[in-house]
Amino acid sequence: MKKILHYTAGSFAKLNNISKRNLLFYHEINLFSPDTIGENGYRYYSINQFEKLQLIIALRELKVPIEEIKIYLKNVNVDSFQNLLTQKMDSVDKQILRLQNIKKFLVAKDKQVKLQNNLDLDQISVVTLQAQHLSLIGDIKDIPEENFETLFQQLKDTGHNSIYTAELCSRSSRTTPFKHDEKTLELFLKCHNKTKATTEMPQGNYLRGFCTTGWDNINSTYEKMFDYAKTHKFDLDIYSYEEDLNEFFSDAYDKYVTQILIKINNTGGLESEV
Repeated sequence: MKKILHYTAGSFAKLNNISKRNLLFYHEINLFSPDTIGENGYRYYSINQFEKLQLIIALRELKVPIEEIKIYLKNVNVDSFQNLLTQKMDSVDKQILRLQNIKKFLVAKDKQVKLQNNLDLDQISVVTLQAQHLSLIGDIKDIPEENFETLFQQLKDTGHNSIYTAELCSRSSRTTPFKHDEKTLELFLKCHNKTKATTEMPQGNYLRGFCTTGWDNINSTYEKMFDYAKTHKFDLDIYSYEEDLNEFFSDAYDKYVTQILIKINNTGGLESEV
């Protein structure tokens, strides 16, 4: 009868490309035990155990909890493996969504930083924008401290673990030509999936201005924009869109830079930036 090849803990760990410490830990928690323990107390592992340890390593790489691995190893069959695969594919899909959101967020913030650095923030201008899908979170006045749980739950549902990794903007409807009415302010999450959108910021030409002295002074920027629109005979839409550009690198609210966009309904004689 052919003698079965055995390895010491160190040699078997090296063969499987894991640390000896991890291998001994698996024994301590009854996940993976040596084939035999010598009179000297040394642990010896059989070559026949190689595939089982490789399976455990693969499942740990997939972030399967140890207790779930124990359950699976007690009942290894096609159905249990299929269930395990389904669970992990769902988990991976969520991780992919989260990473995609992070990438979109980084791209958006990089664009905002370049925008702030390359433009004269005191200038009123006309820009042409593509449509942006938006998902309503709620009215600003309805999101005081007691309703922040709702806000954060909606962010989590779309793959965001922080308000700072979400692309947010607000929309206001004007009740008078020169007044920014906070009572009509709504908070939106920018979304790249049309099916999750509740409305959109339509494609078209927009009047753009920047408030550089904090939210308390935002009405002065609106007044400049309305004066500009009146001079150029622009018919402005009832909605305006606001987005903070520097919340990541500003240490006070009165230093926030807010971009304001108002759609221009008439298009004659416009010179716009893209």
